[in-house]
Amino acid sequence: MFGGFVMIVPAGINIGLFLGGVLPASAGTWGVVEDINRCMDLDDYPAFHACITGPEGGPYPPGCEVFDSDSDGDVDLIDFAVFQDAFGMPTGACCFPGGTCKVSTAEACAEAGGGYGGNGSSCDPNPCPRPGNTCDMPLVVRLPEDMGSNLVYVDLNTTCGRRNDYDDTCLDYYDGGEDVIYELIVSSALLVLIELDPMSSEWTGMAIDDTCPLSDPCMGSSTNDASFPHFIDVVLLSEGTYYLMIDTWPPPDCIPQYELTISLVLP
Repeated sequence: MFGGFVMIVPAGINIGLFLGGVLPASAGTWGVVEDINRCMDLDDYPAFHACITGPEGGPYPPGCEVFDSDSDGDVDLIDFAVFQDAFGMPTGACCFPGGTCKVSTAEACAEAGGGYGGNGSSCDPNPCPRPGNTCDMPLVVRLPEDMGSNLVYVDLNTTCGRRNDYDDTCLDYYDGGEDVIYELIVSSALLVLIELDPMSSEWTGMAIDDTCPLSDPCMGSSTNDASFPHFIDVVLLSEGTYYLMIDTWPPPDCIPQYELTISLVLP
């Protein structure tokens, strides 16, 4: 019993999760953004507990108006009944452009402009399509436009969580891990130097071709069993579209963080 009211907890739930009384970030925001997902769950019981003013009601602390379901100026047992009824609303993965995933109710997902993955779906692992995952949804780089004034394009990224979609390319054993795909749209002929810094990862590879999935042989490739940067030597790219793939020879299954650099080489 808390503050004069009985808290009903579904069977199998660990009540110790909220007995500590630590207010979550959602305190005072249920029904708006709540704990980012607008789902009534155990994270919100401590917030309600801090706001309820007892069986007879009374003034509530600032920020607790969201729990005042009947707008009578207090948070009492009537409001708790509404709160309890909202508990357990179904949630699922909500996907946003760019591949961001948040657990949400279907209603909140739609209001936020996301795509709902269905009740019970999860964000772990992330099910949302991300640019770079496949040939159909690559990371698009426009050359030389995206190079800027320094004539260099740099991208800090990861292959982790992208799956192993392509494992029959010119990279041989180095295409067995999770891969990322770049689409290079070249507006005029240029010479480029392509560098991959795998940070602390070993057994990494990259390759470039004018088809996707990449063929064997391809236009150029580079592999390295150590963790230092490696290069695809100067490549002449005529106007057109090309594809760059970064991958590994497992283990590791993926590259947690890498830096890709494409530099313009002046004649």
